[in-house]
Formats: sequence, structure tokens, C-alpha cells
Amino acid sequence: MPRSCRWLLGVVLLTLGLALLPSFRSSSAALVEGTVSDGTAPLEGVRLRWKATSVSVLSDRTGRFRVEMHPGEERRLTGWKEGYLIGGITPGRAPLRLTLEPLPAEDNPEYHWVDPDPDPAEPH
Repeated sequence: MPRSCRWLLGVVLLTLGLALLPSFRSSSAALVEGTVSDGTAPLEGVRLRWKATSVSVLSDRTGRFRVEMHPGEERRLTGWKEGYLIGGITPGRAPLRLTLEPLPAEDNPEYHWVDPDPDPAEPH
């Protein structure tokens, strides 16, 4: 077999192996289920993501979600939705229950903004 054909065959086999790798990996994944709410009602459309990964799902209209967790990848699950503070939970007892807190309706008048470019002559 000519050298160029062996090289092409190697590339094809490597590509097939990489394409099949996710299907082998997902077979050992555990399905984590839970709900997300604001403490009083379910929240739809919350983006739930394993911390430090790109794996994410959205909660349904009843606040329920299902996301795969691979062995050895036990990470914190974070939830985000516009108008709410980011929340998080570490997998443990099933089903998971995540509660997001709404953002405050008003600014805190006691909060003082920090100038990103302060004048060194001014007192701190």
C-alpha cells in the first residue's frame, strides 16, 4: 500500500474514532434531574450549566431540568436567568432543588461606586 494511502487511511480512522468517542462516553453518564424556582413558583428558561464546562440545558415551563453528569466530573451546577442572581448547587440528594433570588428592585443608597481610574491626589 502506498504511503499516501496509509496516511489517508490513518486520518479517516482517527476521524471516525473521534466522532464515536462522545457516544461511548455518554453511555456511562448519569442523568441528574431537578427543579429550579424563585422560592414560590417554578422558573422556565433558566440556563443550567456544570461549572467550568460548556454542558448546559434550559429548565422547562415547570422548572424541571435533566442534565448528564459523567463519572469523575462531579462539579457545581449553576443556574442563571435574566432578572435573577446566579445560583448554584452541588449534586447530592436527588432530585436537585435550586432556588434563584430575584435581583433587588432598587439600588442600595449606601453603596458607593469605586472609581476605576482614581485620582492619586484625592483621599481614598
